[in-house]
Amino acid sequence: IHVGICWKGGATSELHLPTPVNVWESRRTPKAVLDRIADLAKHHSDEQIAEILNREQLCSGTGLTFTYLRVARLRVAKRIPSYYDHLRQAGMLTCEEIMKRTGVGRPTICKWRRAGVLRAIRYSRKRWLYDFPAQEILSQHRKRRPAKRPDR
Repeated sequence: IHVGICWKGGATSELHLPTPVNVWESRRTPKAVLDRIADLAKHHSDEQIAEILNREQLCSGTGLTFTYLRVARLRVAKRIPSYYDHLRQAGMLTCEEIMKRTGVGRPTICKWRRAGVLRAIRYSRKRWLYDFPAQEILSQHRKRRPAKRPDR
């Protein structure tokens, strides 16, 4: 924007002002922050991402600190894959999928996870994804539990 000013004494001045930014542009989260979220989402949950961004003193477009909900909303709005999505692409399974494939119950899967027998990764506050159990684990489990007898 170019502004010409005529003063009382006859002098003139010319100002060159930048075009004002739209309100929505001024509240937009910077691209560098979105790129950082996309990078962190490969190995961290939304809650962990919020902690890391706050530690790095990065702010949202409105100047607020990050919460896991703000990170999740930004991720969804910008179509950034979540930690869950990355783990699923790597072949990790839900507890329900392992139960269907193996016939093993949820308590046993949780016990294996706690004992370190079954590799599991927590992707949110109370949710886990698992590697498929090794054949030796399944065979040991089947040896210990006798097969159910049909009712007579």
